Amino acid sequence: LGQLDRRAGEKHSLTSLTLAAKSGASGECIKVLVDTSVWSLALRRPSNATLTAEQQACICSLSELVADGRAVLIGPIRQELLSGVKTVSQFEALRESLTAFDNLALSIFTLDLDFVRYQAHLPISLYSDIKSS
Repeated sequence: LGQLDRRAGEKHSLTSLTLAAKSGASGECIKVLVDTSVWSLALRRPSNATLTAEQQACICSLSELVADGRAVLIGPIRQELLSGVKTVSQFEALRESLTAFDNLALSIFTLDLDFVRYQAHLPISLYSDIKSS
């Protein structure tokens, strides 16, 4: 159960993704921010859905990223995943499973002053280590 079932076309359970995330490798490697569309394909599609070869390959790639400990989430993607859930029990199960994935901490490097205003209301970090030449 600790490894994801890599058979293309089989819907991955929340439990299998969670177990793989908790036991994934934590060595130095490039992390991959997985978008909502990929998570939804793997976790929220109807169980009787017929997948294209491209969709099957996408799910297999996600499975490998999760198993390797390379898949990461940011808060807005977690929110998008949770906001589309129809029942309280599904919401609770998905939320619990996603706790295996830490939120990726990012700083925003921007010249847009709107982000300074956003920072007064949102927990965002702005990059400010600008070197003068």
